[in-house]
Amino acid sequence: MTDTFEKSASSDSEKYENDILGTDWTFQQDSAKPHIHHLTQQWCNNNFPSFIDKDHWPPNSPDLNPLDHSIWDELAHAVNWDKVKSKNILIVEMKRAVGTIRQQVLFESCASWTNRLYRISQNGGEYFSIIKIMYFVEL
Repeated sequence: MTDTFEKSASSDSEKYENDILGTDWTFQQDSAKPHIHHLTQQWCNNNFPSFIDKDHWPPNSPDLNPLDHSIWDELAHAVNWDKVKSKNILIVEMKRAVGTIRQQVLFESCASWTNRLYRISQNGGEYFSIIKIMYFVEL
C-alpha cells in the first residue's frame, strides 16, 4: 500500500513539476514543522531542481503564503498520521483536520498576511529592509 501511495504521489508531483513549473524555479520552504523534518528536507533536496534547506533559508524572507505558519502547525497537529496509509486516506484526514483549526488562528493568520502585504507595498516591494528597520527599532 505504501509503495502504491509513493508511486502515485511521485507521478502527480512529476506531472505538476514538469508540465506546469518547468525547471526554472526554487522551492520556498519555511520553518513549519512538516517542512523541517529531515525526511521532508531530504525529499525536497532530491526532487526539486533548486532547493534552499531550512538552515539556509533567510528567516525574514517575503513569505506571502496566506496560510500562515500557525495554520500549518495546527493542521500538522490535528492530522492523525497513524491513520494515513494511502493517498485517499490522507485526503480524508486532511479534510477532517482542516475543520478543527480554531477560528482565532484563522483570524490572526489573515491579519498577519494582510500586514505583510501592506509592509511590502509600502516599501516598494522590498521586505528585508522593513524587517531590519523594525528589528533595530525594537531593540
